[in-house]
Amino acid sequence: MTPAELESRAKALYGDEWQSPLARRIRVDARTVRRWKAGERQPPEWLAAFLDLLERYPAER
Repeated sequence: MTPAELESRAKALYGDEWQSPLARRIRVDARTVRRWKAGERQPPEWLAAFLDLLERYPAER
């Protein structure tokens, strides 16, 4: 997943301030999410599937 894809999908779920809510939901430090967004680190492969589930079942956020 590219940084742009991550940002687009997470914004759709959590709004403009998506980084901290996503970090809390997946139990990682918000700095980790910021590194993914900046392209400094690659997000884990399971994150795309997890976002798929959140998009499919938004009440589970």
